[in-house]
Amino acid sequence: MIMRLFPVVIAMLTFLGGHAMFIQVNTVIPETCGNSNGRVDVQVGGGVEPYSFSWSNGATSEDLMDVPGGTYTLTVTDDLGAQASEQVTVQSYGFLPYQEGGQYYPLPDGMGGMIWGGACAGQCNGQMAMPLELFGGTPPITIDWNASSNISWVGMTQDLMPIYGGFCLGETVTYTYSDALGCTGSGSHTIIGVDSVPSIAAVHGACAGGANGRVDIYCQQMPWVPPTMRIFRNGNQVAAPTYPWNAPQTIQVQGLLAGDYELRMDWYGACPAVVPFTVPVLTVPCGTVSGTNFLDDDQDCQPGAGEIRMPYQVLNIQPVDEWVLTGGNGEFLFALPNGNYTLEHTAPGIVPLCPLPQPIPFAVNSNASVIQLADSSTLPLDIALYAGGGVARPGFTTTHQLTVRNLSAKLSGAVQVVLNHDPGLNYLSASPTPTSVAGSTLTWDLPQLTAFAQLGIWVQYDVPVATALGTVLASSITAACALADNDLSNNAIGITQVVTGSYDPNDKTARTSSGWSDALYYLDQDEWIDYTIRFQNTGTDTAFTVVITDTLAAEFDMASFQQGTASHAFDVAFMPGRVVEWTFTDILLPDSNVNEAASHGLVSFRIRPVQPLSPGTVIENTANIYFDFNPPVITEPSVLTAEFSTGVANASSSELVLSPVPVSDLLTVQASSAIATVRIMAADGREVLPSNTRGSGSSIDVSRLRAGAYLLIAELNNGTTARARFIKN
Repeated sequence: MIMRLFPVVIAMLTFLGGHAMFIQVNTVIPETCGNSNGRVDVQVGGGVEPYSFSWSNGATSEDLMDVPGGTYTLTVTDDLGAQASEQVTVQSYGFLPYQEGGQYYPLPDGMGGMIWGGACAGQCNGQMAMPLELFGGTPPITIDWNASSNISWVGMTQDLMPIYGGFCLGETVTYTYSDALGCTGSGSHTIIGVDSVPSIAAVHGACAGGANGRVDIYCQQMPWVPPTMRIFRNGNQVAAPTYPWNAPQTIQVQGLLAGDYELRMDWYGACPAVVPFTVPVLTVPCGTVSGTNFLDDDQDCQPGAGEIRMPYQVLNIQPVDEWVLTGGNGEFLFALPNGNYTLEHTAPGIVPLCPLPQPIPFAVNSNASVIQLADSSTLPLDIALYAGGGVARPGFTTTHQLTVRNLSAKLSGAVQVVLNHDPGLNYLSASPTPTSVAGSTLTWDLPQLTAFAQLGIWVQYDVPVATALGTVLASSITAACALADNDLSNNAIGITQVVTGSYDPNDKTARTSSGWSDALYYLDQDEWIDYTIRFQNTGTDTAFTVVITDTLAAEFDMASFQQGTASHAFDVAFMPGRVVEWTFTDILLPDSNVNEAASHGLVSFRIRPVQPLSPGTVIENTANIYFDFNPPVITEPSVLTAEFSTGVANASSSELVLSPVPVSDLLTVQASSAIATVRIMAADGREVLPSNTRGSGSSIDVSRLRAGAYLLIAELNNGTTARARFIKN
């Protein structure tokens, strides 16, 4: 509910004999409907009692009661003659308003200051709480409805917050509220349904006879009333996980035996739901290692309630050289054959606190070994941007999926994301709604990111019917935060879509960090490879579960893996044999014949090749996509070949200095040798601004460029090529 916040005003202080007197205005109740029922409540302190009170309308009481709208002055005199004065304005409304944040407003249609509980499908059990203390006017407040309703009792006094029930799903309810003097207000609301049903994100097997299986439960955005959740096996309750208040997030229930289970949910007895799942049995003699990777602020080596969990962190197990990835909530679980092992956190800038020594020794003997990874962090603030684009076909919709993530333990300050989409796309909608839409530029002003937190953005476009096949649609995205970002190289990314007709809807594409080529990885320019795996349900029924596996070749450095963006809620884990597995449980992906636009999905990740990498090395990668229990769809291989970018010598980036960065209008270029030509390339690889710059230094007008990341390439008279990146505001 909305809490009442009282405006506080402190009057000028008058001093006499060392005593200070003040007037504090606690509440101002407006007049309504010309009924002269405005009220002012004040508190006086300091000075020497008793006080005398004098209002400008002649009242001599401390509080002002039953007055019309207007401005009033209170003068208070203490027993020694010291005085303090304060002026107060009583608003006047021609309707019955409600209060929010200490201010009064007309109650808008929709929720306003009310609290609604959804109804179950096919039932009339929706509820509304009417917090009467938030209304102005003269009590008592009465409510009249256009639908039959009854007051249900939910532990609150009926005078302050009666709970009305009996509303049907989809019903539009209107209501009129009146005070004792006949002043009225009104509102309306359409009864929502209970649609925030938790789902099974992933199930991990248990060793034979061991209670070391795990289920991951994805909890959606917090519903109006959180459900109760209980897990049953063979009719017996084995766990009762709590629905998280900071949903959406995935929670984990560990210590499960192999077997069949039911996740039972209800909303305090209403809308019961049952989701079955099975924990499979692992046949080899084995056990598990599990735990939580967290920032140990109080250094007690245990994950406290307020301590940050570290998602998508890469861990290494030796001597088997297996890799473990923490989930979105910082937890990990990995099954291993019986034996002796060590576990180590691989990320730079992470300082292990306990357990020590590192790597951490542990044994598996058909048991469950728990290791809580308590860390500190020296990582400077770093905001990173990830993006992926759906397929683009004339006459159909396409999407951009964005994720901005804090890769550090620092607070970011406010975050702004700017998307400049190709003018050939027609913007339809986005979630969350952009702060501004100006032509083909979408801007989101987002709240700050806490340690290792992330925000997702989904954008939908229409591809016009007249768009020619083969058209390249190039969009660019930038992210910036209010505080100093240590690494600006990952604050910009491009999305390139080629308009196609007939196509394979399940594919895997690669984009190098320079974005210069779809076929070559430039050894002297590229660092990362961003992979996007796209999938579509082209079957004849809804897909309930989609699983994607990707076996990473030896050319990839698994310690550098970074989870990117995704179209739906997922769980990701490293499996034995360098396999990355994404599980989209209860994705409810419709088939393309029923809903073509909603039949698509994607997931992306970023990874570095192992260095050094020799010219001519072929980097090949393929994904397997499983729709429910059908055989996998195997994507065409994504192939990159490692080469140098040119046959001429390349100057060090230190030989080229750009300022200021970021830049708004004039970009100054300084080189160690005379400049022959300059080219400016966009993030999608297009040349956007040639220049006739000559000499060792000059200025270039970049004011016409869109906001985003760019690459400046300078050909120097000494035969070398120098490159440097910059960001345009």
